[in-house]
Amino acid sequence: MKTALEQVKAEFTELKHRVYRRKSEKMPAMEREVRRGREKGPSESLRERRENALANRRSSATS
Repeated sequence: MKTALEQVKAEFTELKHRVYRRKSEKMPAMEREVRRGREKGPSESLRERRENALANRRSSATS
């Protein structure tokens, strides 16, 4: 059976590995990155909102 000091050392080592281990690099989603570079003008945004509202009205009318 381990002594208390050996047990604490083992726990400390495990915690160090959890904190300092190398983490994988996460890449951003491609769709988000593509969308980021494309700015919409006010007229394009208004047109898109109107199209979405019309689609919502059509879907709620059929339900």
